[in-house]
Amino acid sequence: MQYPDKEKPLDQQTTITMPVATIAPGWPPPPRPRPPQGPALWLKILIASLAALMVLGALGLLIYTTTDQFNKTLGAPAFNATATVRGALNYQATRASQQRATAVPVETANAPIYATATAQAGASATVSAATAQGTVAVQSMTALLGRATGGTPALNDPLSSNGQGNVWDVGYTDNNNTGCNFVNSSYQVLEALPGILRPCFADATKFSNFAYQVALTMNSNCAGGVILRGDKNANNYYLFTIDANGSYQFEVYNGNRHYTLVSGNSAAILPVGQANTLAVIADQGVFDLFINQTFVAESIDGQLSSGQVGVLVGNTGVPASASFSNAEVWKL
Repeated sequence: MQYPDKEKPLDQQTTITMPVATIAPGWPPPPRPRPPQGPALWLKILIASLAALMVLGALGLLIYTTTDQFNKTLGAPAFNATATVRGALNYQATRASQQRATAVPVETANAPIYATATAQAGASATVSAATAQGTVAVQSMTALLGRATGGTPALNDPLSSNGQGNVWDVGYTDNNNTGCNFVNSSYQVLEALPGILRPCFADATKFSNFAYQVALTMNSNCAGGVILRGDKNANNYYLFTIDANGSYQFEVYNGNRHYTLVSGNSAAILPVGQANTLAVIADQGVFDLFINQTFVAESIDGQLSSGQVGVLVGNTGVPASASFSNAEVWKL
């Protein structure tokens, strides 16, 4: 660069302004494109596919398990008796199995079955003598009873004493107004409390498939009946009862759960003071009920498979008293 005024004195020289270079800052650096985040797209698709397969597999297993269990519940044991009566059970057994899922259990303190709060659920398939089965079916079932009770009984107890080795319950409570004992050559059962039944077991017995028959005389306006496949300690048993008003019930107690399986009215029930013969044929899950050799109903239920036999009374408003005799069991 030339300086024409360099020979002049300093105060006469022209001032020259030098351009200033602009320097770009070195920090912070300029923004950069953000790299892709997470797994690659193909890996996401693979993971989603595997998750969908796992969900579908679990759903299929749940459907299979539920269906298989439901089918097992529907499977009723075979019972070779009359085809006329058995054929009528197919539809009712299916409907009954579905009803069990919504049946309402009730707690039982010493079995208060007659309280109005008792929840009754049709948890079993039933056929009544009053249905369309007609006279032929009733006669056929009566013949079945004759065959089941025609042999030598495995248990033959007159119930005049406890000397047959069956170990019937004995003893009284409530000032001797509740309990079981041998009185006047029969087995007497009492219950003083309203709405309560009194079960009495033959502790040394245990039967699975059998016919059970007992003679019952109601001494008061009460209910009375028989117990089968019982477990006294676990409070499990089936019971078939008749009432002085002409009604009958077949029920099951399973721990703290109670179901009425079938109930109705029968002209075969004799009044207070007269002996009624009750009989039940229990073959696997099928129960045929008879009053004075008259078929009244059939029920299907598979909750209890074996146990003790016994008898019972139910206080329906007045102190209950009934006498029992001639307990017999035939194995099938």
